[in-house]
Amino acid sequence: MAQKKITELSAITTPPLTDVLPIVSDPGGTPATSKITKQNLVGGSISLASNFTTTALTATDITGLTFSVAANEIYSVEVYGTCSKGTSSEGLKLAIGCPASATIAGVQYGGAATLAAPQVPSLISAINTLGTTLSTGIGVQVAFKLVCRVVNSTNAGSIKIQVASVTANTATIFAGTYMVFRKCSNI
Repeated sequence: MAQKKITELSAITTPPLTDVLPIVSDPGGTPATSKITKQNLVGGSISLASNFTTTALTATDITGLTFSVAANEIYSVEVYGTCSKGTSSEGLKLAIGCPASATIAGVQYGGAATLAAPQVPSLISAINTLGTTLSTGIGVQVAFKLVCRVVNSTNAGSIKIQVASVTANTATIFAGTYMVFRKCSNI
């Protein structure tokens, strides 16, 4: 490859979370050129390109709302989106899936039977555990928000958003629902 100035290189406008960047660590002391992934430098965001539906009564991973974590990492996670329940007024439930032995503390805000209904908060305190019921209206698109801090332990794995239908009817998480995450520090 011919040598080029950085300003002469092609631009990448949406780098994947796993892209590697050069970085100089400890420039004021003993400088060393190292590498860092985009995810570890600035965190990331991902969103659903299409609607996700399920009729499962147990927590089901939402395809596309997941990211990898290493052992002993801490992340701040926020999820914003809309959801609906197809034919029953029983609603749906959300959960945060994490590696075994991770801990979580956060809040879920969810609407009820109409988009105009106020969002009601409920605590999120256990991984892989469904929260309170939301979106109880039939076919009504309702906003929701999850905000949490995940402290991973010694197991690498993924942090993922999960959904379950309260009754065996179609639960939908709509396209455009997105997750923002930032690495806070290591344990």
